[in-house]
Amino acid sequence: MKFILKVILTILFIPFFLMLIIGITVRFQILTPSFWQNTFATSGMYSKLSVSINKNIESRATAEGSKISDVKILTDLISPENLKDVIDKNIANVLQYANGKSDEIIIYVPVNKIPKSLLSKNFGEVKEQMKLADLLKEFNMIGVTPAQIQTISRLGTGSWLFLIIAIFISTLLLYLLYLLVDFGKRLNAPGITLILAGIVASLATLSGTIIQINWTKDLAGRSNMGDVIIGIVAPPVIQRILSVWFLFGAAAIILGIMLFFIKKPDYNKSK
Repeated sequence: MKFILKVILTILFIPFFLMLIIGITVRFQILTPSFWQNTFATSGMYSKLSVSINKNIESRATAEGSKISDVKILTDLISPENLKDVIDKNIANVLQYANGKSDEIIIYVPVNKIPKSLLSKNFGEVKEQMKLADLLKEFNMIGVTPAQIQTISRLGTGSWLFLIIAIFISTLLLYLLYLLVDFGKRLNAPGITLILAGIVASLATLSGTIIQINWTKDLAGRSNMGDVIIGIVAPPVIQRILSVWFLFGAAAIILGIMLFFIKKPDYNKSK
C-alpha cells in the first residue's frame, strides 16, 4: 500500500514542481523590469534590432526608387541608444501596472527626439507620457478593449497566488513522501521523486532549447519585419528563462541524490 501511495505522490509532485518553476519564472523574471533590461543589454539586442530595422527601411526605400539619404532622418532616429531608451522605459511602465504599482499603463513616446517634420505629420497630439487608452485612440487602433487592459493589472497578484499554491502543494507532497518512509530508513522515496522531477525539468529545458534554435533559424530566413524582430528579441529571453529551469532541475537532482544518504530519525532510539 505504501509503495502505491509513493508512486501516486511522485506522479503528482512532478507537474507541481514544473508549476513551481513556472511560477518563479513569471514572478521573478517576466514581471521584473531588470530581467528584460539586463537580458537585452547583455545580448546586444538593441544594436541588432537597430541594424535590422534600418536595413529594412533602406531596402524598402531603394525598392521604391528613393535614395538611402532620403530615409536618413528615420535611420538616425532608430539608433541603439534610442531603442534602449524607449524599450526600457515602456517595459518598466507596463510592469509597474502589471504589478499593481500604477493605476494606468503609461506609454513613453520620445517626442523630444523625433524630428519636427515627422512629428507634425504623423504624431498629432501625442505627448511624451500618454495613457495606453489615449494613445490607442490617437492612432485609431481598435481591437484592444479596456477590459483586456485591465486584465494586465491582475498579473502581479495572480503570479504571487500561483507561486504560493505551487510551493505549498510541492512541499506538502514531499512531506507526505517523508512520512511514508519508515523510521531508521533512508529517504529514498523523496530522493527518487526529486531526481525524477529534476530530470523532467532538464528534459523540458533541452526541448525548449532545441525548439528555440530551430524557431530562430526559421524566423531569420523570413522577409517579414515582424518575424525578424521576434527572431532577435525572443532568443536571449528564452535562453535566460531556460537557464533558470536548468538550475532548478540540476538542484533537484543533486538534492535527491543527497537524500539517499540521509536516514529518517529512529523514533524509538531518540526516546
